[in-house]
Amino acid sequence: MPIKVVVDRTLPAEQQLLLKMVCALVDDLILSDGSSVMLMTSPDTLSIRAASGDISEPLENKIGITLKIGERVAGRCAQDKKPILVTGDVAKDGRFGNLTRYQNINSGLSVPIIKNGKVLGVINAKRTKNPDPLAEKDLQTVEIIAGNLAKVL
Repeated sequence: MPIKVVVDRTLPAEQQLLLKMVCALVDDLILSDGSSVMLMTSPDTLSIRAASGDISEPLENKIGITLKIGERVAGRCAQDKKPILVTGDVAKDGRFGNLTRYQNINSGLSVPIIKNGKVLGVINAKRTKNPDPLAEKDLQTVEIIAGNLAKVL
C-alpha cells in the first residue's frame, strides 16, 4: 500500500522534515498503515502536526486536529505520560469503555514524547488493513523514536 506523509506547513522547514521522517520511519519499522505526530499547542491541547496514511486518504484534513489532554487514547497517553497499546476494538477495551471505534482501527498505539519530565507531544500509529495486531515490540520501537525526537524538539 502506498503511504504518503503530510505536515503542517506553518512549522519551520527543519521541523517539517523531521516530523515527516518520524512518520515514515514509524510506518516502515512497525508496518503500520498510518501514523501521526501530535505536539502540545497549549498546556492542555495536542494538535496533529504530521500524519501518514494510504495515498487515497485526505490526510491534509488531519493537520491541525486538536485533542484535549485526557481525551481519547492519545490524550490519555499524554495525561498519564505512559505509552498505550490497544488491540482490537477500542470500545471493548476496559481502559476506554466510553470511546467508540475510530476509523476501523484493528490495533493502535500512542507513545508520549517527553523531555525533562514534560510532555511535548504524542506519536500515534495504527493498523487498519494489516490484520496482525501491533505488539509490545512495536511499542518499544516507537518509544525509542519518541525518546530521540524529544532530544531535538
